[in-house]
Amino acid sequence: MTTNIRCPECGTVLRVPSSPAGTMFRCPKCSQPIRMSTASSNAAAATPATAAPPAAAPSAAAPAASVPPVFAGAVPPQGASPTAGSSSAAPTVGGDVPLRPFLIRFAIVLGGVTVLLLALGLAGLASEPVAIAATVAMIVAMVACLMTGQVWMAIAAIRQNALLGVAIFFVPLVGLVLGMIQKGRILCGAIIYISALVPAVLGLLFIGLYQSRHTSQGRAAARTAGLEDDRPGLEAMIRNTEKTVAADAPLTTAKFRYVQIGPNLRLTAAKAESILSPFEYYVKGSFQIDEQAKTVQFDYRGPPRLATQYRLLLYNRTQVMLIEVPGG
Repeated sequence: MTTNIRCPECGTVLRVPSSPAGTMFRCPKCSQPIRMSTASSNAAAATPATAAPPAAAPSAAAPAASVPPVFAGAVPPQGASPTAGSSSAAPTVGGDVPLRPFLIRFAIVLGGVTVLLLALGLAGLASEPVAIAATVAMIVAMVACLMTGQVWMAIAAIRQNALLGVAIFFVPLVGLVLGMIQKGRILCGAIIYISALVPAVLGLLFIGLYQSRHTSQGRAAARTAGLEDDRPGLEAMIRNTEKTVAADAPLTTAKFRYVQIGPNLRLTAAKAESILSPFEYYVKGSFQIDEQAKTVQFDYRGPPRLATQYRLLLYNRTQVMLIEVPGG
């Protein structure tokens, strides 16, 4: 028996095994922990894991703290197999992120593309136009993977393994160019061989490189790594701007609307103070948050661009987006 519950964070309807109240699940889309509020309601709104457990929970049910999280599967779209979304037995990556969504969305597709490119490559050993077509197809496949996985993930991957990144992006292009311009008898066989087999081999390497980065944890890790790399530049930019501020610059209040990017990230005044206090022209203790209006404000001395730079640094450190308030 299964039960449908709704994630309170992103609204995704999940199909989970029928379980006692208090059982823990995790949304595969946003990774929000979910506590089962009832055992039998269909498409019921589940409660976040931070909420208090139901008062009428059966005495036989184990405490929530002792129940390991179960990964819920999203309900498949109309017409899909009723068991396609079930993940009660789905393997996981690193014990946290379900592997099955990745296999369905990426590995199978990229594996099929690689097999096709390998077939084109083998045919290209006998025909140079087919070999060139294989190289072109591999370049298109790589661009498609970048568009699917988002460019910032590719950049983070290349930073971790520059040699493989260079091979993925430049070797097929070199093979394509050589295959087009070199027609001599001596080089013809080698060029066909390179332009035929390199795309298929690099396709396999590409899958291995991106497999872990198409999970929720992989995306978060790559995003965090990119933000950390940008942080020193942001801090240096703020200090350079502060050097141009006059000592008697008037006091200015900056006001922004804030948007939480991640479900587990919360901006607090204490956190903001710890980030901005080291800067000379930020007025310490002035950061205020209006939870009802979803706005923040703080005082500083200097040009408006300084407030913009403070805002960028806050996003870099907390991933909370601050949007300018008209007339604020």
